[in-house]
Amino acid sequence: HGFATSIGSTLETNYGFNGAVGIGVTFATIGLLVGIVGGMININIATRLGSTRFTKNINEVPREMRTGWIPEGQRSSLGEATMNASSIDPQGWHWCVVFLVSGFAYLVNYWIKQAAGIDIPYLCLAAILGVLTQTILNSCGIGHYVNKLAVQHVGGTVTDFLVFFGFVSIKKSIIIEYAGPLVILCLIGIVWTTFQLWILGPMWYNSYWFERSIFIYGMLCGV
Repeated sequence: HGFATSIGSTLETNYGFNGAVGIGVTFATIGLLVGIVGGMININIATRLGSTRFTKNINEVPREMRTGWIPEGQRSSLGEATMNASSIDPQGWHWCVVFLVSGFAYLVNYWIKQAAGIDIPYLCLAAILGVLTQTILNSCGIGHYVNKLAVQHVGGTVTDFLVFFGFVSIKKSIIIEYAGPLVILCLIGIVWTTFQLWILGPMWYNSYWFERSIFIYGMLCGV
């Protein structure tokens, strides 16, 4: 959904591709559903066929993976508190770092657009500037105050909201207008991911072929 929004906006703004964001978000949402629902179906089938190495019965899958709820005693930390709450909340500090990088990406894109007329997706710039920002913080001796796990949770939270708002922003008119290509490409995608999982997977991997293949299956679906 992040790339769909970023690249779709560029296609709409600079190349007149009306509805590019809607088409991208639609594909991203379908990929998400195929990855999660289709993945669970394939895992159930593989378990019953005896193709899984770590789990012989679907009920052996940890409860927190099946329900999403992590029971007491098995919960992990959300990250280290690297700032004193009397100055700024530790989680707020990490949100500030992420927003700072995002703001820089917006400004750099604006400057490049003004100077060269090139529009680079914010997501790509933010990735580069994120590495640069961490490098600068490290050189100043304060890089260790940015907790990687806390930043990952910020990214995960933003992604969850992005998926939700992307899903509800899909326009029916766009889906109807491009219904033919959408259906054809999605069917091709489903057939290909299933083919690589069950046919190419056993050929590619000598051990744990299903576990390795289902991982690739998820990546191909954008999950």
